[in-house]
Amino acid sequence: MQNLSLGSLYMLYDRTYMQSPRELFKRSFCDQLIIFLISCFVLQAVLSLFFGSPLVNNFVGFGYNNLTKGYFWTIITYASVHDGPLHLILNLLGIHFIGRPVEDFIGNRKFKYLVLSSVLLGAVIWILFNKFEYQYLVGSSAIVLACLCTFCLFQPNRVNFGENVSIKEETDRILDKINDKGFGSLTESEKETLEKAKKLLGKE
Repeated sequence: MQNLSLGSLYMLYDRTYMQSPRELFKRSFCDQLIIFLISCFVLQAVLSLFFGSPLVNNFVGFGYNNLTKGYFWTIITYASVHDGPLHLILNLLGIHFIGRPVEDFIGNRKFKYLVLSSVLLGAVIWILFNKFEYQYLVGSSAIVLACLCTFCLFQPNRVNFGENVSIKEETDRILDKINDKGFGSLTESEKETLEKAKKLLGKE
């Protein structure tokens, strides 16, 4: 049987987040992005303390009111600020756990383009439905959603089997078991896995 395993393509120690901290900072744009967002949040908190929270929305947040003022830079800067610690933490978790595998899949340069395009597209889609005055968009949720969509496109058949094993690898194991011990040796769970693999991989 032909080996369909994807393990050789995504070996654990080849991934950027398994490198040393110094190498990681050089190679991983995700880590740089996380550090940048945390730094912006600290700066945002300091400025809000002295000048009030509306300052951030009025000059950094994206919205119809700012566009009419000619603050076109806000179509990008809105992604650098967040509406509270929980908002920031959720987006950082998304970038950490979803963004890193995506950066591994498509490479550092393409990932940067993905981040920039997601920020721009997120602003365009949002403004189409939110043209109210003094309503603002902040946060990097568009980046997380873009990473999630990209991950699903690159890994449509990815299913967890306890150790993050792909369904192709699990199917290989089950077929090897059939060759060695026969179909009757399969558990109900393994039979269900074969049915899922048949549907997902298009094997009629």
